[in-house]
Amino acid sequence: MAPGRKTGGRKKGTPNHVTTGARERILKLWDEVYPTLGDYYRRLGEGEPVPMIKKDGEVFRPVIDAAGNEVLVRQGADPGKAFFAAMQLLEYVLPKQARVEHTGEDGEAIRVIVKTEGE
Repeated sequence: MAPGRKTGGRKKGTPNHVTTGARERILKLWDEVYPTLGDYYRRLGEGEPVPMIKKDGEVFRPVIDAAGNEVLVRQGADPGKAFFAAMQLLEYVLPKQARVEHTGEDGEAIRVIVKTEGE
């Protein structure tokens, strides 16, 4: 093989089959999971509704309201965890923005010259 000269293997610009296959599988999985993500984050933040239980002598019974319905309470609510999980996913949807700092010549402050009509 001549130095600096490619003589075999994949041609320049040809996608890697392993990377392409992995990307396709990830996109397929994303299409299956995406519709349920909003519900997942909502349940993670609000918790799961479970019946409120009270001790009645030696027996635990669900609390019933005046209309005869079980009273539900939310268990396991963690809004911070839901927010953090959503922010982690956002990194894959929106590219991170690089910080840009504008400076004048040689890193000095930018000089702004305002001219008015007639000058």
